[in-house]
Amino acid sequence: MPSPLTIPDLKTLTYEQLCELEGRVTAARKSMGAMLDQMLATLQGPATKAATPVKAIPAKAPQVAAAQAAQPTANGSHKATAKRRSPMKGKRAPIKYRYGQDTWSGRGKTPAWILKLEKSGKNRNEFAVA
Repeated sequence: MPSPLTIPDLKTLTYEQLCELEGRVTAARKSMGAMLDQMLATLQGPATKAATPVKAIPAKAPQVAAAQAAQPTANGSHKATAKRRSPMKGKRAPIKYRYGQDTWSGRGKTPAWILKLEKSGKNRNEFAVA
């Protein structure tokens, strides 16, 4: 039987070996829990032995914790908040410039057709859509 600190390569274990490992892990967790309860009782002393034993606090579900951590607020804290959405989200920007079939919203990189026309001496405002 391997020592408790040996970490096996889980990819190489058979189903039976995984079941055995699960049993050993469960037993170790119970043993550690009992040992921690004993240590707590020793630290608390005889005055508090009659008190209800401390139960383990369950951890948050991983999905909840991840969602809360992924949404920082304006002041930098990581509390869960509703995200504001831009009113233009999912909509096309209106056309600001047109030359024949070519159009441009005025956002992003200047298209080649405008650069070519400006290079030939034209002004961008000549193609502005009213």
